[in-house]
Amino acid sequence: DIFALHLYFSDKHALDPAVYLRAPDQLDAAKGDRTIVDKFVRTMRQSGDVSRKIWITEISWNSAKNERGAPPLVIEQSTQAQYLKSSFDILFADAPAVDKIFWYQYQDVIGADGVPGFWGLYGTDKRTPKPSFCAFASYPKACQ
Repeated sequence: DIFALHLYFSDKHALDPAVYLRAPDQLDAAKGDRTIVDKFVRTMRQSGDVSRKIWITEISWNSAKNERGAPPLVIEQSTQAQYLKSSFDILFADAPAVDKIFWYQYQDVIGADGVPGFWGLYGTDKRTPKPSFCAFASYPKACQ
């Protein structure tokens, strides 16, 4: 009933959703692509799935910048909040087939290997909201 996508950046593209959601090597300008979602919509239509909605079931950025043991391609918490809003703006405005967006994940975690996975809206204590929580909770309005 639903077509689910996980829209994560790769090391091939910039972390900024304004760049990677519109990555030129992923778009077919001749076919009117505005976001990377368009190629999936086109495939769905070719398969007869014209009414199927798209849910972005995972999107996030790791905000472990400046944390000990942080992996590459991480950002600061304030940037995570900015990217959340920017990605939602792009997907809801320029990808009309997108019906819902689910943020990955509720809280930050430290993996068994000690690597911080700070993808969440809350810190590891489950109580401390990050700037991304405010951006999520107040969307589409500005965070107060």
